[in-house]
Amino acid sequence: MVDSSDFSFQAFLSDKQVEDMEEKGYTVVHSSQPDWQLVNNIEEIIGKDLYGDHASDRHPTYHFEGVYGSALWRASRAFMEYDVNNSYMRGAYINASQTEVRYDAALVVRRRTIDDEPRPLMAGPKDYPLGKAILLIRPLREWLGPVFLWVYLGSHWLTASEFKQQHQEGRLRKEVVSIPAGDILVLSSRVWVEFPKEAGTPNPVFLCRAYCHGLGSLIFDVNDPGYVCDDDVVPFTRSDLWKFGKDLK
Repeated sequence: MVDSSDFSFQAFLSDKQVEDMEEKGYTVVHSSQPDWQLVNNIEEIIGKDLYGDHASDRHPTYHFEGVYGSALWRASRAFMEYDVNNSYMRGAYINASQTEVRYDAALVVRRRTIDDEPRPLMAGPKDYPLGKAILLIRPLREWLGPVFLWVYLGSHWLTASEFKQQHQEGRLRKEVVSIPAGDILVLSSRVWVEFPKEAGTPNPVFLCRAYCHGLGSLIFDVNDPGYVCDDDVVPFTRSDLWKFGKDLK
């Protein structure tokens, strides 16, 4: 089990958010839908590839990432920061100051329908201890429908080996999470999720961005209880070498 002393929050969080993040591993932040021009910019920059078919039949998502300073990089960042207080996010969820926080690039992610049965995947980035990184997910358009996923409640407290054992024994509970446009899903890193086949909208599009406290530390020893292989990590939160997606200039 993870030491609970590593998991801290600021006092100005609501009791419900504190309870959800500590016990469940996720919470929902209510916000306003980003300006339609931001949405149009992202769709126009990526073009037809955003809603087209992609070649893999084993990854539940496909993503697009703009290289630093590119039009997509700027548009995606503006979308994720629309009506969002970064100071609140970094202080409330990972207890990091401006000089300590690292913001990952915002990615545009499309859900995909796969032939395989859904399986649990751990939300990255995986190289941070509990309470030191979060992942924000925000739907792109209202007409695309909400983003559906299952969250294994409290799984962020478990090492990878503990999770797999308890999952095999049927001891874990999972909860359906539906995020409509305008809301933001905040996931604790290291919480385990699934992308269900029977989502109401089979291929919704959303953006995601990680907030991290300082530098991470990867575990390379496969015998370490905390080791997680990249194949068990949500594709768009994997290490740079193993993300399944496309870079755009």
